[in-house]
Formats: sequence, C-alpha cells, structure tokens
Amino acid sequence: MGELYHCGYPGRAPEDLRRIAERLDATVVDIRYSALMAAEPRWRGSALRELLGDRYVRCIALADHDGCGAAAGARSIIDYHLGVEFLRQIAGPMILLCGCRDSRHGHRAAVARRLWLEHRWDSRELDWDDESAFPPHSEASYTRLCRGELAHRA
Repeated sequence: MGELYHCGYPGRAPEDLRRIAERLDATVVDIRYSALMAAEPRWRGSALRELLGDRYVRCIALADHDGCGAAAGARSIIDYHLGVEFLRQIAGPMILLCGCRDSRHGHRAAVARRLWLEHRWDSRELDWDDESAFPPHSEASYTRLCRGELAHRA
C-alpha cells in the first residue's frame, strides 16, 4: 500500500485537490455517505469524477451512517472490513476525502485511527496551504507533509 493521506474540503477548491493528487500521483477516495449532497455543486461526486477522472473513486463502505455531523465517538462506519479490502486494491498513494472540516472530530479521523490500530497503516492530514509539502511523485520522500493531528494519536 502507498502513502495514505486524509482531508476535508470545506473552504477549499477542488482544483487544489486535483493539483495535490497529481503531484502525489494519488487516488482520491471519497468516503462521504452521500457524494450527491455536497452544499457546493463542485464538490459533488459527479463533478469530482469529471475533474479528477481515474483519480477519483467512491468507497461508501468507509462512510459514516450519520455523516460528518455525528457526535465524536459515536461513529458508525458502514462496513469497515469491506472498505479495507477496497483500499487494498488501490495501487499507490491515496487521499481519503470527507466533508468534515476538522480532522480531530471528523469521521475520517475515526477511519484513520482504526486503520492504524488494526493494520498499522499510517496516515497524514494534508496541509493544503503548503504547496512545497507536495513534491512531485518522482521525488523520494514526502517527509515535509504537515503531520498535524495524526488520526491515530488521540
């Protein structure tokens, strides 16, 4: 499995996500419960599929039944084990995308924490504002990525 990142999109532009995904040579894995209901049409699944092409996939299995508005600690992932099998089929780096603004309270943190605890898959929250943190995928390391609040560190 390649590098694993996660991010939310409120206040961001999909074009920035495309640029980052291209630089990292990453697949964007949409783990929202409903990609149809994004408040901004440009963040809906169909718009992202058009923008990202083959770099965009949906994984409803890792979505939260209650969406990003659920209370922290009350996460109800649809089918975690099926989601893990889905991720294992993706070659190269991945970016888990959800609509939660804050990674510490969003469901992507719960997914990332569980991936760490059960599989030792480390992940990093994307630092959208640091363009230098995303070297072209041909470079050897991504160590400059802002680790921020790592999902598996409670």
